[in-house]
This record gives sequence, C-alpha cells and structure tokens, in this order.
Amino acid sequence: TKLVTTGLIPLVVGSVEIFELSADLNELPWNLAGGTVALVFADPAGIQTSYPATIAGYQASVAWAVPNNPGTWTRCWQVVDASGVTQNSLAIVFTVSQSP
Repeated sequence: TKLVTTGLIPLVVGSVEIFELSADLNELPWNLAGGTVALVFADPAGIQTSYPATIAGYQASVAWAVPNNPGTWTRCWQVVDASGVTQNSLAIVFTVSQSP
C-alpha cells in the first residue's frame, strides 16, 4: 500500500496551498469515494489539527491557509475507504516561513 502526494513546495505565512493525494492500495488505484480523507498538520509545538479533504474518486485535496506560525511542521494523510480499510501516510516535514 502506498500513498503518493505532490512534492514539497515553499510554504509562506498567508499563502493558500493545495495539497493533493492520489492513493494506491495493493498496487492498484484506490477508490476513495464514500470514505473519508483528512490531512493532519502538527505545528512547531506539536499541536495537531486535522482538515477534511474533498474526495473525487481516486483523489483527494485540501486547501490550507498557512498560519502565522513559522517553524518546522509535519503533515500526513489519514485515509479510510468506504469499506473501513484505513491507511496513514508517512509524515512529511516542512518549514513555514515569513517570506519566500
């Protein structure tokens, strides 16, 4: 099972970023329709916040307004399909800065 996300992009306070997920299960495209997908962020203090994704068949996306909290963050996807199969992606570390 693997979850593939878009690559790393510079994140700047005040910008709005679109995160996209294309998921495979057992090396086949994973239909997410009828399930739930969330993108979970952990801020520099370790406080986690979950954002529900918009699902379109085999893909999901989240728009995120980058908060005024510079530092090192992490994010990961949490996926539950319509039959209850659950997967979490590995966490991705990224930096939020005041300017590019």
